[in-house]
Amino acid sequence: MNPTLLIAEDEELVRRDMVATLKPLWPQVKILEAENGLQALDLLAAHQPQAAFLDIRMPGANGLEVARPASGHCHVVFCTAYDEYAVEAFSARAIDYLLKPVCAERMAEAVTRLKERLQSNAQPAADLTQLIAHLSKVVAKPALRWVSANVGDTIKMFEIDEILYFQSEDKYTKVVTMHDE
Repeated sequence: MNPTLLIAEDEELVRRDMVATLKPLWPQVKILEAENGLQALDLLAAHQPQAAFLDIRMPGANGLEVARPASGHCHVVFCTAYDEYAVEAFSARAIDYLLKPVCAERMAEAVTRLKERLQSNAQPAADLTQLIAHLSKVVAKPALRWVSANVGDTIKMFEIDEILYFQSEDKYTKVVTMHDE
């Protein structure tokens, strides 16, 4: 039986590139493509793929929300532009963690790992429950962490979490925190 693989990636060009890179490495695999997390959840339920390549940040439902029902049933490879989650993903037994843009060498390594896991039924799909819970908290944080503002000849950096409000006057915008502006 040929394995089925889900690729969930909201950026069409990245998704097409992943499929084009994957196909020559594993010609017999059936590839399902999802443009967003909700579509990925539907495909996961309907087709029960053996493996899934999941972007962590997608509209509708993020890759972590897709990985929840896949956990323990489907081998997961996370694909994202954010490297800060990699160590935790590996420690939770995710098959791989690919940084975008995904190069052919890294895709080949992920495919080799996937084939090994699928061929040896001794290693079932990892239970990613704890990893997903932890990463859900981390991913929920805003992508923007700092705002820089000119004050005379200096530049001040304000952490997003400390900003109370912005106030616009004429052609300037004031950044206000509890202790500074």
